[in-house]
Amino acid sequence: MFLRLENAERLARWTVEEIQRSIAKHKEFLDSLERDSDWAFTIKVHAFLEALVTSLIGTHSGNFSLGSSVSRLPMSSSEGLSKLELVKANKLMRPEQIGFIKKIGEIRNRLAHDVDMIEGFKFQDHIASLDKNQLGQWKLCLSRSLSTRDEGDAEDYFNLAESEPRYIISAGLLDVLCLIEGSKAEFLAHSKAEEVAKVDTLEILESYQAKSGLKSEEYSYTFSIELDDTI
Repeated sequence: MFLRLENAERLARWTVEEIQRSIAKHKEFLDSLERDSDWAFTIKVHAFLEALVTSLIGTHSGNFSLGSSVSRLPMSSSEGLSKLELVKANKLMRPEQIGFIKKIGEIRNRLAHDVDMIEGFKFQDHIASLDKNQLGQWKLCLSRSLSTRDEGDAEDYFNLAESEPRYIISAGLLDVLCLIEGSKAEFLAHSKAEEVAKVDTLEILESYQAKSGLKSEEYSYTFSIELDDTI
């Protein structure tokens, strides 16, 4: 099928604007994180990440044939199917981003199952309790996605995961948000492009037939050869 240049440009603009709209609608939530305790911050970030991942899978679910069962899958699991396993198997996110989400999930699970953590959890206390290997994993998981995107600041991101964990988690969250909303918009734009291309192709074929004077069974073979002269 063929897509006219003006329609391709219009769809490209729509895609960029859709990504911007999708990110902007979350501004109030993202701003609210700054006012939260470390406990609330972690719980809300993980809930938001799970909602984003669920929406990403939902957009691409036609490729999986899972339907509404997607929302009932666990975010991550060592046993059986999970949302992150679906994302990984279908390459919907970078491995570094999946690792980031899993690390947030580990902390969230600890906080959600210990009532004392509601008032008592502090990132700096948690970081101070980690041994050398655990600290390295913490810093790597939280910073690797950002470092992969911007290698020039890799060391800074790595160190900020220890000194400014909320900052680096917020940056990682925004990274995931941009990727998922971008992926969703591109998927929808592709579907729109297919519909527009059907109309454009039909119009081009009809225009070619009218100009050439050929019957439908005669112009099908020559159309591709002379297409550039008819648009």
